[in-house]
Amino acid sequence: IEKALGDQDATVRGIAAAAITLGEVNGEKALALIEKAFADHHFPRAYIIDNFFVHTLKKGGGEKAIALLEKCLANQNARMRVEAAGALGYVGGEKAIALLEKALADQDARMRCAAVRALGEVGGEKAVALLEKAAAERNGDFRDTFFCALANAGGEKAIALLEAALADQDVKVRLSAASALWMVDGEERLALLEKALGDQDATVRQQAFSGISRRLHGEKARDLF
Repeated sequence: IEKALGDQDATVRGIAAAAITLGEVNGEKALALIEKAFADHHFPRAYIIDNFFVHTLKKGGGEKAIALLEKCLANQNARMRVEAAGALGYVGGEKAIALLEKALADQDARMRCAAVRALGEVGGEKAVALLEKAAAERNGDFRDTFFCALANAGGEKAIALLEAALADQDVKVRLSAASALWMVDGEERLALLEKALGDQDATVRQQAFSGISRRLHGEKARDLF
C-alpha cells in the first residue's frame, strides 16, 4: 500500500488510500500511510476524512490521530475542516474537546454545526458546558443538531437544558427539544416526553408522542398519550 501511494497513476493512489480507509490497515502504520496520502496535492483528501477517521480512528488512533486532525482543522479546504471537526467526536478526550471549543467560534456555520454534533458524541461535563456556551445555535439553522447533541451527551446538566427548552416561549425551540428527547437514556426521558405531551402546541405534542412510540410499544405509547 505504501508503494502504491507513490504511484504515478492517481487511480492507483486512490485505491491504496481506500484500502486504508476501509480498515485493511490499522493503528500507527495506518496513520503514517494517511499522512503520506495527505501530502498528495492531487488527491481528494476530504474522502480520506470521510472514511478513515470514521472507520479507523474510533478504534483508537491516539495522539498522532489528534495531531492529524488538528492539521486538517487548519486546512484551506472547508469540507476537510468540517469533516475533521466531526471526527473529533469519535476520538474524544481532553485535546479533542479543546479543538472543538475553537471550532465553535468558527465563522463557518457548518463548522460550528459539526463541532456541536461532535461534542454530543464526546459527552461528559466539559462537553455539555461548551454546548451550553453555544446555546445561541439553538436559534439558528442548526437548532435540531444542538438539541440532539444535548440528548446524546446526557447527564444532569444536559437534561436540565432540555427541560428548560421545553418551557421556552419560542415554539420552534420547544419543537426541536421535543424531537430530540427520544435519544435521552434513563428515566428522565419519559418524564420529559410526558411533559412535552402537555404542550399547548399540537406539533410539539405530536413530536413527543413520536418519541414515546420509538421507545415503547404502540399500546403503551397510546396509554401515555
